[in-house]
Amino acid sequence: MVEYENAPKDELVASATEKITLLRSQGIDAHVYFKATCPSCNERCMFQEPDITYPNMECSECGTVFPFTEGNYLISTTKLPQVGNGTD
Repeated sequence: MVEYENAPKDELVASATEKITLLRSQGIDAHVYFKATCPSCNERCMFQEPDITYPNMECSECGTVFPFTEGNYLISTTKLPQVGNGTD
């Protein structure tokens, strides 16, 4: 069985917010997807909507609905085009 690194939800949100804010200040479009491990089947589950959490998560593998109290996150990034660099 795979063991995943998890942290409490409050810590995840604070950490993700800090990283997203830093990336966006550098001109990088960044979004966070929160994930957790299903207690029934051990499948790694992720919220489909970026930048949001819900009280509960539904496992896409077995359908179990469980409280989102701990987990981790994935950050998706896209470099934004530079506009108005003075050469056009």
